[in-house]
Formats: sequence, structure tokens, C-alpha cells
Amino acid sequence: MVLAIGGPVALVGAVAAAGAALFVLFWRGTAVWFNVRQAFVAAAWKGAWLAQRVELGMSAVRWGEALEKVTQPLVAQVVRQSLGEDPDSLFIPGEYEGLRALRAPGYFVENEVTRQLRRKLAHIDYGTIAVCGPRGTGKTKLLEQCVKDADFGVLAQAPATYAPHDFLLSLSVRLCQEYVRDEGYDVPEFTRLSNVRRRLRRVTSAGARLTRWGFFAVPATALVALGLSESARSLYAQYADSLANQAGTQKDLIQAQVLELWKRHSVAGSVLAVVAGVAWWKARRTAWLPRLVGALWHFGSTPIGVGLALASILRDGLPTESADRFALSGG
Repeated sequence: MVLAIGGPVALVGAVAAAGAALFVLFWRGTAVWFNVRQAFVAAAWKGAWLAQRVELGMSAVRWGEALEKVTQPLVAQVVRQSLGEDPDSLFIPGEYEGLRALRAPGYFVENEVTRQLRRKLAHIDYGTIAVCGPRGTGKTKLLEQCVKDADFGVLAQAPATYAPHDFLLSLSVRLCQEYVRDEGYDVPEFTRLSNVRRRLRRVTSAGARLTRWGFFAVPATALVALGLSESARSLYAQYADSLANQAGTQKDLIQAQVLELWKRHSVAGSVLAVVAGVAWWKARRTAWLPRLVGALWHFGSTPIGVGLALASILRDGLPTESADRFALSGG
């Protein structure tokens, strides 16, 4: 950049200034000179590494060309000799050792991946190392070899679909069994519980939950029923006839509407009935209706209960004449 901007004179001046600055730093022996010297050393090693990489690449290219010139005709010649006099026949090898066994330990080939994994295992005391690659590249064989070389190891194949709790439980059981065997002891046999014991345990658990629920539900229901009994009887005595009349009237109206729709006298009502039926059928897979009922019960039960309690208190606190007037007015 200095050469492009100021020319050769500026470049010579910049080099002279940099040399003078480095000499002053060297003469004074400051920490800056130490850092600069380490940077120069690193740059020299980087240059040497780059030169070696270039030389290695050129040697690899020459070696590849030599192999291609020598190996290609030699392989073709060996294949022709193996085929025999009839080159169009099938190639039948003379021995099958190593071809039938997919995971023969005697044919394990050390490569850079194996050495890298062993270095990682040697550098950590505990942790997780992921091994990934396409199918058939030797991931399982690599893990088997690492487990074989370790002081203690367990290799477990995870199924395609499994319940996490059950898989971890089986893995823990197998780990314990392998450790017991590794220590030279016999693994005890597991005793499975019979179906009767499992069902008895389930019944006992359900009975305990039901007992606890009843311990609170039965007294609460009895107290609420006792507190509302007098109010419920008085309300029933006052409004039973009017509610029965209203129910009969609404029943007659509904019957009339249903007969009108059945006789097709109301087109709009028929369309609304069809839409309502389809909407109700589609609502079977949604949770909006239970949520709505739960919300109404949650927000409506408290005001209703408070209102009934207040009505009972006011009714008990008023005189008889005032209570009668209160009842006649619909309070």
C-alpha cells in the first residue's frame, strides 16, 4: 500500500522507520519488543508450515500421477489373471475369510478417525462425544473397538422407537449387570412380580386416593347440603309452580318449532339446524366446550354460593312479616 501511494522512496522510508523503532525497542528491552519478537517467531513458523504444506501437496500430486500410471494397468492385469481363460465368466474368489464377517475384529483398520477419538477420550475424564456419519461407514465398529480398549465399558443399541423411561431403566440395569460381572461376581436373578401383586398394588393405590378424596368430599358435601337445605326447601315451595309452568310453556314452544322444521315450513330454521348439527359434530375434537363449562363453574359458583348465604342470613334476620313480604316480592 505504501509503495502504491508514495512510490519506492516512501517504501524505503517506511522500512527504515520500522527498523529504527524495532532497534529502539530491542535496545530498551521492553515488553513490547518481547511480544513483537514472539510474533516474528510465529510468523516464521507459519511460513515454514505453509512451505511444507505446498511441498506435501506437490508430492501428493506426483505420487497420485505415478500410482495412476502404475496401478491401473497392474490391476487390470491381476483381474484378467484371476478370471482365467474365460474373461466373461464370474469372478469367484479363492477364499472368503473377512468377507462373511461384517464386524471381524481381526480386520479392524486404524485410521485418523480412530486416533482422533482415542485422543479425545484420553483428554477428558467425563463428558459426551458424538460420532456421526453415513450408514455403513463403521460407526458401530469404532465404538465397539473403543469399548474393547477401555477398562470398563458397555455398548447398547438404541432401538428405532422406544419409551425414554423404559430405555434408561433397561440401560441402567444392564450397566449394573456388566459391572457386577466385571468385578467377578454372579448377577442375581430378577424376581418379577406376579399379575396378582401388580393388580393388588394398583387397587391399593386407587383405594388410598379414593379414601383421601372421600375424607374431604363427604364432610364438605354434608355441610353444604345442611346449610342449603332450608333455603332450597323455601325456594322450591315458592317457585316450584311458576318454574313448572315456565318449563311447560318452553316445552310447548320447542315442540312447535321442531314440528315446524320437520314439516319444512321454516327454511331459515332448517339451515340453522343443519349448521348447528355440523358445528356440534366438529366440536367433538376441540376442548372449548369443557373449558367454557369449567370457566362458568369457576366464576359462577362463588357468586351463587355467596348470594345464597346472604339470602339465608337476611331471611333469618328479618321479622316474620318482613320475611313474608320479602318472599312475595321475589327476593
